[in-house]
Amino acid sequence: MEKEGPLFALDVGTRKIAGLVLSPRDKGYYIQAAEVVEHEQRTMLDGQIHDIPQVAEAIIEVKEKLEKNKKTFKRGCSSCCWSGSKNQTGYC
Repeated sequence: MEKEGPLFALDVGTRKIAGLVLSPRDKGYYIQAAEVVEHEQRTMLDGQIHDIPQVAEAIIEVKEKLEKNKKTFKRGCSSCCWSGSKNQTGYC
């Protein structure tokens, strides 16, 4: 992946969703901002999403909180806790 502009990293877990805004540095990344939102209900069980709309709302909430801190990003990556899932990198 090219090192250009901030990167939005998203971790979708069974109990919470965490988001980071990272800036590339010569050696690694610098964390510009971080936000965590807990699922209001058991929307995920054993790493599987059982309520897609509620998980999507939590993801949007994390993203909007990060954007309120004047953090903008064009690239993103995600991580899910399900053992069969694949991590993805893409553009927002």
